[in-house]
Amino acid sequence: MTNLFASGDVRPEQGPPLSIPITFFFIASLAIGVAGALLAIGGAKAVANRYLPTAQMVTHLGTLGFLGAIMLGALYQMVPVVAGQAVRWPRLAYGVAVGLVVGLSLLLVSFQTGAAWASGGAALLLGLALLAFVFQVGEALVRAPTRSRPVWGMRIAVGALWAVLGLALSLVLMRMGWVSTALWSVAWPLHVLLGLFVWVGGLVVSVSWQIIPMFYASPRSPAWVERLGLVVLAHALAAPVVAAFSREGWGREHLVLWFVPVAFFVLLIQPLVWAWQLMRRGRRRKDASMLYWASASCLGPIVLLSAWTTWRSGDPRWATLFGWLFLFGWVGLIAHGMLTRIVPFLVWFHRWSHLVGVQSHVPAMRQLWPESWVRVGLVLHGCTVVLGVGAWISTNHRLGQLTGLGLIALSALILRGLVCTFRVGAGPLSGAKGPTWVFRR
Repeated sequence: MTNLFASGDVRPEQGPPLSIPITFFFIASLAIGVAGALLAIGGAKAVANRYLPTAQMVTHLGTLGFLGAIMLGALYQMVPVVAGQAVRWPRLAYGVAVGLVVGLSLLLVSFQTGAAWASGGAALLLGLALLAFVFQVGEALVRAPTRSRPVWGMRIAVGALWAVLGLALSLVLMRMGWVSTALWSVAWPLHVLLGLFVWVGGLVVSVSWQIIPMFYASPRSPAWVERLGLVVLAHALAAPVVAAFSREGWGREHLVLWFVPVAFFVLLIQPLVWAWQLMRRGRRRKDASMLYWASASCLGPIVLLSAWTTWRSGDPRWATLFGWLFLFGWVGLIAHGMLTRIVPFLVWFHRWSHLVGVQSHVPAMRQLWPESWVRVGLVLHGCTVVLGVGAWISTNHRLGQLTGLGLIALSALILRGLVCTFRVGAGPLSGAKGPTWVFRR
């Protein structure tokens, strides 16, 4: 890779069993397919307003099912490797995965039917699963000896997940009528803003400080950029505390203004830095997964503009457009691109790294997930995002259905990449006495 391995900044050998992150990656690819099926059936009008059942289901399939599963799997892998501290009780991750799937399924039922038992079951299972995850990963991050800025960014992001979970529980209790809804107007936007900009955006940004130089031989982000990022993320994370102790009641305007700095950093400043890093990378050979980061760099300012338009306009279509561009566009492109880069690396490391110099036929990482598939995935992902933009602006039923079909095709392509990578990675070695499976440590 790069000299980062030699310097000890990353420690791949400390990662969990490969089956742990891969389980979450499979869940993510299936979730995006389910979201596509809902859109293919309901079309654009089913998500014209964010409060409609289908819109709620697609949103949570994107946040919890697609991005959430990828981020959980990535953190189980990244914390030991980057922070240098093993996550305790790693097998508990399988229980987290089961709770995520069953809880999300119940949540979809509750959105469709309004059944109290489904809402309660979803809150219980998702709450237990995510609390177990936060306890595992958060405890490892607290004990981690590494004090690098990427690790501090991960700490802030996981802290934001704590806050998002607490706010989600309060919203569920309000919806079920068990507590007063007086604070709904503050709890709901806080839940959304913390989840999008600090948990999701903060984690993407802090992880990028480590993996872009590592995978693409680029210069690191300038130190002042990383320090500024930590400051604005911590500032945004303080919003619930400031709102709780404020003498004057916080409204929508106060919350939006509080999150303006982190929105500008996550969607404008950091994407510009990514573009600068990629242009100054040390390798001439283009890596197809790098194009996902380049696309996200271009899309970030557009997402920021859509966020501003959503705030200033009362048209619900703009809120749908912002959610689509942020979740399936900006973050979705980054997550998809990283799957095509990280999964082959993990399979290669677990399966063949110890055979370099020992066996003559050791495949290259790019053979596991071919570059042609990566480029096809980028084109398909980009076309689906564009179709979605057209569908949400025009509320055209057919365009919405085509967007859903695009998500289904994207899900199938990612699943194909995952399965084929493991089939290649799990095959028997030449000269081996029997099959050696990639999931075995």
